[in-house]
Amino acid sequence: TAPTEPVPTGAPETIGSLIANDEDLSTLESIIEEAGLVDALSNPLANPLTVFAPVNAAFASENSTVATRVFTKEGYEAHREYLVFFHMVMGSVLSTDLTDGMNVASLIGEIITVSVSDAGVVLTSPNTEGSMVIVADLESANGVVHKVDGVLLPAYWTIPITGLADTLSGYSILAELFENSGVGGLIPPDIEATIFVPNDAAFVALGQDTLDFLRDPQNKQQLIEILTNHVVL
Repeated sequence: TAPTEPVPTGAPETIGSLIANDEDLSTLESIIEEAGLVDALSNPLANPLTVFAPVNAAFASENSTVATRVFTKEGYEAHREYLVFFHMVMGSVLSTDLTDGMNVASLIGEIITVSVSDAGVVLTSPNTEGSMVIVADLESANGVVHKVDGVLLPAYWTIPITGLADTLSGYSILAELFENSGVGGLIPPDIEATIFVPNDAAFVALGQDTLDFLRDPQNKQQLIEILTNHVVL
């Protein structure tokens, strides 16, 4: 008889299944589930992605303290998704593609800088001194996963409330609304807070009527409620 093709034993390995089947990535798996990204990362026909996947120990490290608050706080699903996207790059980028001094754009547009030396590959971001690749080139049908020992934090994670407009260009409306609302004064000076900062374009997209509403002193309480939803203590 003629030889037969082997019967497939299961679905092809994907980024989603790689992460789900790795005990050392169980924290990241939970975050991906909470952010509603399981299906997107489990589609073998999707455009390939590269994921820099923090191992469980990374979430207990000092530089991830703020991130952990967001991951465990209800109502911040969109922010969890945003941070997960910061660990992703379009295309399948293998370790052999990485060069010293290389800048790669994450899915949120912020840059991750690559350092390559005899010690290995280290990733840095605006608020991360170094996250080392500890397991590289876990390939799948829809991309590649590199396990890293630190959580990468984007620029906005440690912007001070005071002088916000001077610290970041393009955020003058938010700075104005924070001043008008007095929200900054509601946060004790000895408490570290993280603010998710919509830029001016985001406010303009709301429309002039909404902006006028937010700027009206009579609507201060509603403004406070909106702004505090962007603050994590």
